[in-house]
Amino acid sequence: MKFVKYEFLKIITNKLFIFTFLVLWFMNLLFLNYQNYLAPENDIPSKAYKLLETDLKDKNNSEKGKYINQLYERAKAINIIYNIQSSIKSDNPAIRDFANNLRDENKELYNKYYEESKNPKWRYTGDENTELSFLETIKNDYDKVNNYHKYLSDIIDESETIENASIFKSKDKVSLKSISKTADAYKKMQDISVSYEASVSAKKIASTTITDFFVLILVFLFSTILIIEEKEKNLFNIIKSTKNGYIVTIISKIVSLFIGVFLICVLFYGINYIYYFITLGYGNIFSPIQSVSMFMLSTIKVNILEYILII
Repeated sequence: MKFVKYEFLKIITNKLFIFTFLVLWFMNLLFLNYQNYLAPENDIPSKAYKLLETDLKDKNNSEKGKYINQLYERAKAINIIYNIQSSIKSDNPAIRDFANNLRDENKELYNKYYEESKNPKWRYTGDENTELSFLETIKNDYDKVNNYHKYLSDIIDESETIENASIFKSKDKVSLKSISKTADAYKKMQDISVSYEASVSAKKIASTTITDFFVLILVFLFSTILIIEEKEKNLFNIIKSTKNGYIVTIISKIVSLFIGVFLICVLFYGINYIYYFITLGYGNIFSPIQSVSMFMLSTIKVNILEYILII
């Protein structure tokens, strides 16, 4: 244990490692903090997702669908009303006819939301077009997750159809085995009960490329410093000749490397988790990962929290 401690302390007290670690850690934090400022003006604000997570909390999947559809219907209806009101003032008779036809086609929605359209409140984004875009994305994601078992059935049926057809087309055994495994993998997922989660924080955490790059640099530096001191001082032969200078030293360095990699990942990815959970919300982290549209077709039986911890 003392050898591991020595090897580990040798790294974390190294000035180059300390400097590099602090610079990259703060760069990662700055990247997280300023990425919203780099986003386009019409991009969905983080608070919208966090507020939606709060509104969907404690609702079952059916209630979430009803709530999302009502929000989308309202935003879509008011958008249509604005288009009608704008077009009906046109000097072009064709555009006015279009506006009248559009009003007739959406008469029920027009009457339902006309009064509200005079002074609407946009709860999530504060802007009409951004709100509609936001809710349209959420609705599409919900519809995908809500049809999860239909997607599974379609994949299984398609795999079995291809597999059966392949028998007559003399497909190679590797292809047949792959097709069969695909069907089997999705058959095992049919007992999963999904409940839609926006969980944008999980999506963001899964795509933090800059953090991966910083971690890779630090792991490389950590492993390099583990051997560079002995190499620079030509101590390898002397160390090997001592009582614990061979096997014990190698094991100590390997264990130190594992500890170092673990701590680097915790300190870098940990700050990402905290940041995204605070700014975007996290919903029900114990729902199956398939409840998030981005990971819907995953064949891993884990919940959102477990997935975040293993990626």
